[in-house]
Amino acid sequence: MASFLGGGKRDASWPDVGRNWQLLQFSSGHGAPESFEKFLSGHRESVGHLYSASNEGKLIEGARKAYHSYLEYRARFNGCFKVRERVQVIRESAIAILLSREWTGSPADHSDMELVLTFESDGLFSRTGSYYCEAYTFGTIDVGLGSFEHLVGQEKPGKSRVSHLQGIYRVHFDALPEVRSVRLSKLRGHGDDSAEFTCLR
Repeated sequence: MASFLGGGKRDASWPDVGRNWQLLQFSSGHGAPESFEKFLSGHRESVGHLYSASNEGKLIEGARKAYHSYLEYRARFNGCFKVRERVQVIRESAIAILLSREWTGSPADHSDMELVLTFESDGLFSRTGSYYCEAYTFGTIDVGLGSFEHLVGQEKPGKSRVSHLQGIYRVHFDALPEVRSVRLSKLRGHGDDSAEFTCLR
């Protein structure tokens, strides 16, 4: 495995982080949400060619719905969890946990997040170091017969689950082995900058 900082990187097991987490706060490097006027301008540029001049009302109505979804996304950490929201912790394996708003047996699109943990030592023979995780969210795409995904990606036609890497985060545990809070600080990626959760048992 490639190293983040020059030390040894290896898979790491999640400690006891409880059965539920509650999001205390999060920060975003994306700034304040843009105004509806600016959003409408971008919407018009991307899909305006699909509407005639007489359908301006439908274009604006579609933009308002899309803007509402955009604001909902921005109000949640990486589009998933709101502040003070309680989420389940599903242990998928020693190195992977899934945070779920409403667990149904499989990850839900755009509302569940998988965290895959690794440990980066300070040097090749050092026992000290830092924890990191990759954060993934999920979606579903329609794979058409003869599409790029079908022909090149060898996906089967029909609905296909996809994962989206939101970012790589440094993981801060307040105490080990029984953790009471977890803080995530983004190292790189396009996701939100940081989040802090309290661990509930």
